[in-house]
Amino acid sequence: MENIIKKLPSYFEGYYANDNKLPLEITNVEYFLPHFKNLKNMNQTMFISISKERRVFVNKGKDVSWTDGNEQIKDIGNRLGLIVTEKVIPHLLNETPQFIVDNTWEFMLSFSEMIRNQYNNAVVAITGSVGKSSTRLMISHLLEEELVLENRGNHNVRFAMPLYLSKLVNKPDICALEVSINALNSYDSGNMTKIIKPSIAIVTSVGEAHMSSFRDLSSVARMKSNIFEGLTDGGTAIINRDMDEEAFTIVEKAARLKTENILTYSINNQSADVYIKNVVHKKYIDEVKIQFFEKEYTYQLQTASLGMVSNSLASLLALHVLGKPIETYLNRFVDYRSLPKIMEKTQLKTQLETVFLLVDDSHNAAVPSMINAIDYGESIAEQFSGKKIFVIGQIMDLGRITADIHQKMIEKLLDSDYDYIFGYGGHLKQIFIDNQENTRLSWFENVEELRDIILKTITNDSLVILKGSVTGGNFSSLGMKIKKSTFLV
Repeated sequence: MENIIKKLPSYFEGYYANDNKLPLEITNVEYFLPHFKNLKNMNQTMFISISKERRVFVNKGKDVSWTDGNEQIKDIGNRLGLIVTEKVIPHLLNETPQFIVDNTWEFMLSFSEMIRNQYNNAVVAITGSVGKSSTRLMISHLLEEELVLENRGNHNVRFAMPLYLSKLVNKPDICALEVSINALNSYDSGNMTKIIKPSIAIVTSVGEAHMSSFRDLSSVARMKSNIFEGLTDGGTAIINRDMDEEAFTIVEKAARLKTENILTYSINNQSADVYIKNVVHKKYIDEVKIQFFEKEYTYQLQTASLGMVSNSLASLLALHVLGKPIETYLNRFVDYRSLPKIMEKTQLKTQLETVFLLVDDSHNAAVPSMINAIDYGESIAEQFSGKKIFVIGQIMDLGRITADIHQKMIEKLLDSDYDYIFGYGGHLKQIFIDNQENTRLSWFENVEELRDIILKTITNDSLVILKGSVTGGNFSSLGMKIKKSTFLV
């Protein structure tokens, strides 16, 4: 990959306000000051200064909290290798090279596309209503000995994609990006996968998420299918066979327009290339047996919910396509940890020495992941002699089906063996009021009350599961409040 810093004026419309201290090499690209924490290569970092105006534009004109890029770096700009900006920063003119362009967002799009075209290693793009973060994290975990470029946290929206593609200047061994539905639409420069150009594209699920923006599951499926539009020649599509049949048909058809290389995985559908044969649920670790084409494999996961196992199948298929002998990677699953609050297990005890297991799955919620959390709790419940408590927060972004979906989730919980079902969030309030005669159900106004009732209700060897959306309230703070009131075992 060539060093193009000196050639920027030849490739892009712009000019150097000063170029007497150009770095020999750029190995990193950033646009947000908080990402500079612990950054070791600032003198090889190109900072693209995004104004509030540009940031609002990318957000479809909706206001967003953002500090002008020039203002962000006013105190540290002299330590950077290069600044790309629309307005000269006078006090840094003698300190740091500045490349001046008319529009830094358009520059970043063009720059990222150029760098991607020069990158010859594998690029994996992952989308889905649920499972994309865990699948991406599993891939990077399994490939821990290689340099994997991936998203920070779940930074997966349209604004993020050209940033990560620009970071290919560091020449990683592989690039694995989760891509939100926000990055797959036609706004502005269009579907971002046309820039990402994945050699492997994965659809982990199509479920009842984003329903405030889409009419039905078929509409969501069509949007998720856009991930295949940028698939490289000879690329591979990996699809979860367990989605709704109509949604699967839409996704597979879209993949087939781009490639003949289509692989499928499933929890129990034996027509898939890879599927689960058996899961043995233990208290703190689970054993998974899978059929992987003609071979059987067994491995262990800390949290073997069916959703998490499904994600592990997708990650193994990605490694298979990359030419990796998957049997040499299986033992790494036992050490896998997802993002905080994604099926996060913590064994705790109270001041009275009451020990319980907290499973915090409040990172976010869509219907498939809510069902997954309910089912997982039931699958391990018999391992616990104490009370079993499910704490349900509301599911956001459901639009007109909000009430119906929440009603179905409560019905599913009432059909389960949980001793208590605690609720939080406005979408659930009326349902709990309508069922107030049921002593298993209780709805709460705030998370402090929830924490207190949980700690009051648990008995020794209890199981507590938290599941709800991170948006629309502070439900996601509940896990930390519980931890602060207890002690690690």
